[in-house]
Amino acid sequence: MTGALDSVAVLFTHLPVCWAALGASFEGRVECANFTLWFPQPYTDEFGRLSNGLKPPFESDLWVSMADHDPWGEVQFDAAPSEGQPKGALVSQVALKVCPEPEAGKGLVLARNVAPQINEWFGRAVVWMELWTSTNLTSEEGVEPTTMWSIQFHDPLDSSVATWFPQERLNYFPPEVAISKVILESAFSRATGAVHPSDAWVLFLSASKSEDPRLAVIEVGTAVEVALSRAIHDRLAMLAEGARNQVIIDAGGVVGLVRILEKLDGDVPKSLVKRTMDQLASPRNQAVHAAKEPSKDVLQKAFQTAVELLTKYDPLPAP
Repeated sequence: MTGALDSVAVLFTHLPVCWAALGASFEGRVECANFTLWFPQPYTDEFGRLSNGLKPPFESDLWVSMADHDPWGEVQFDAAPSEGQPKGALVSQVALKVCPEPEAGKGLVLARNVAPQINEWFGRAVVWMELWTSTNLTSEEGVEPTTMWSIQFHDPLDSSVATWFPQERLNYFPPEVAISKVILESAFSRATGAVHPSDAWVLFLSASKSEDPRLAVIEVGTAVEVALSRAIHDRLAMLAEGARNQVIIDAGGVVGLVRILEKLDGDVPKSLVKRTMDQLASPRNQAVHAAKEPSKDVLQKAFQTAVELLTKYDPLPAP
């Protein structure tokens, strides 16, 4: 590998993290580089008092060359900085120390090769963060953001600063929702291993971001149907695939699938079958066949039932 290069990843708004994550580092790997990601650290003034600003996690000539750049983020207090305890911080940029493979190139070539890969890595991590925190971190309805930040590489052996600019951005949301260090560590680890959530949870996440209630209830119903179908495939693995597919087709939808699983497992409460019919299947069918838009309350109950079914038959791995 070539020497390590300091770089900065600029988030277009803010990523809320817990206090313990400030100054912490996380390891990552993409096809043509290893890298370490650092969150900024708290800043104290000359009297040792905690400021509401954040500073770089370590010394680097790159930070000096970017003296006029946006702040690294801001601390969120319950009261005034001199009185309140910090809730966490809204991070606007993070540091990267990248160790590229020789074939990754230098300057703009390096940026064009490595930056999209790191963006895709970060996008995979964000999906896990969103599912574990039940928070929409991205502005687009698409589930996997692959272009999150701009990345500047400063190579001491190359006078140019290579910059790559993204297409998407992060949304601001309430600072009291802070992503824990455990979730960050686990999300980044899964991103390095190219581990994705199941198709059902990806569909669920997409549905939760939809601004169209009708499409949202259709998609969340589809997410559950995917999870239940997979559960039946797993339980009937001794049968030929064609036979399993026929069982699923004959079920006639999510309610029939739940009833089959009730027979196979013997532990499905009757109330869950009824809620599946009333709170998920019915509003989904009305949205599909009558183009009826569900009310806010109906949509909320549909998502609650979906979470219960997904958790039972396709549990989301813990961080």
